[in-house]
Amino acid sequence: MLSIIRRSKVTTHIWGGFAVTILLLGSSTMACGAKTPPPMAVQPTVAATVLTPLGPATVYGDFFAARSITNLKAMVFAFGGNPSLADCSVAARNNLTWCWSNLTIPTSAQLLVAAVLLDSCRTFDGLSVSAPTTSQLLITIAHGSKNCPVQAALSAPHLSLIALSGSLPTTLSSVVATHTYPDGPSKSTHQVPVSMAVPTTATADLASLTSSITGHIHSIYESLVGSPAPTVITPAAIGEGTWQDSSLGCPVGGKAYLPGPFVGYVIRFATSPPSTLEYHASTGLPVVSCGSV
Repeated sequence: MLSIIRRSKVTTHIWGGFAVTILLLGSSTMACGAKTPPPMAVQPTVAATVLTPLGPATVYGDFFAARSITNLKAMVFAFGGNPSLADCSVAARNNLTWCWSNLTIPTSAQLLVAAVLLDSCRTFDGLSVSAPTTSQLLITIAHGSKNCPVQAALSAPHLSLIALSGSLPTTLSSVVATHTYPDGPSKSTHQVPVSMAVPTTATADLASLTSSITGHIHSIYESLVGSPAPTVITPAAIGEGTWQDSSLGCPVGGKAYLPGPFVGYVIRFATSPPSTLEYHASTGLPVVSCGSV
């Protein structure tokens, strides 16, 4: 691994399977005779590794992040992963790669990310990770120029699996992915919430977690039946969350809540007319509506 020291930002680049970590240090260049300012705090190093470029496609969402591989796969399958959980449960040799089966997850991994690296008819030219603030990571995915026959059928994009390691901020609350193209504007994908308080080991098996998330999604749909709901509502993003009481971060005045902590999911839906609705869910508790975000 090649380490480069710079002052402006923290980034990690990947080319050809090699991670290049860039670390922000509190150094600066001063003119002769100038007073040296107090040292800046050392920013965290974030190392990124593409564990596999191939994975499932999804019906909803193209960007996911979780602390454990089991939680990540559960979110992908609940959002319409193809192959499905049932397909991946069959011990078929051709399903192992697409299902992320038999993968070795580095013990140093602090966060796992599923994103589209291999875009249709484009090359994957690099990946960088920056930390604009201590609460957000920005993943920038660079693609090459479009080059494929006009008649080529574009298949659904498949997710790649990325491990982020290093001293990620404990205050990290969201990850954003942006795709860049040399022949067009950048395309930002959904921002996904994360919680570094969630354990890196899943608390249940994959089937149970997938069923739980699917149940939360169905509960949200059912809560909208008969209400003045938008004409179209589609799952847009999902991430992990932790809360200090059973209000799950969206308390109602005058109501008593059970003390936590509670671990669960932040689920966002895109609506038409355009809006984003956010719901918080935890096993054993009713899904909580947190309004538009």
